[in-house]
Amino acid sequence: MWSASEIKDGLWRVTVAIGIGIAVAMCLALPAATSAAANESASRCGAGRIRTVSGCTSLAAAGLQIKRIVNQALVKQDLRAALVRVDVGNRTLATAAAGESMAGVPANLRMHFRIGSIAIPYLIDLVLQLQDQGRLSLNDPVSKWFPDLPNTDRVTLRMLANSTSGYPDWVQETPRSSKRSTPTPSGNGPRRSC
Repeated sequence: MWSASEIKDGLWRVTVAIGIGIAVAMCLALPAATSAAANESASRCGAGRIRTVSGCTSLAAAGLQIKRIVNQALVKQDLRAALVRVDVGNRTLATAAAGESMAGVPANLRMHFRIGSIAIPYLIDLVLQLQDQGRLSLNDPVSKWFPDLPNTDRVTLRMLANSTSGYPDWVQETPRSSKRSTPTPSGNGPRRSC
């Protein structure tokens, strides 16, 4: 069994590994983030090549560079493992699985793990984009989409985005827990809230 500090340390390392994957993707693939940009980039560099910060390079060389960056980051950041996939347009440029899991199993691309709170800013950004398009409002009640969930008529998208809904963090409470609370949007809910 792992101590709380070992679990926190492991989650931090996973978060850093995901951050590395995002950074690698941005450094190498941003010029070709969309299919149109990918096609334009390919035509400027020639078939089987991609434009990077240092100029045109082969897709194979770019993929190898991504793997080198991942392996270097594992050592430099003292990470346990990293799972990385970088896509350019509709094509996978590189995949990498390096290191090992907390249980000592070699990392592989079929492993699954929680990404923690790193996805929340992305989801909030999407909600704000949908609000800009007039498709929803931060003041909309969650019951508009999930009427069968408890108290969704009193919880807004804004409350979810601000982590003030009163809904407990589902990972912190197990399904077998007899102390499960009913979410309340009063602000007096559990400390950890979604």
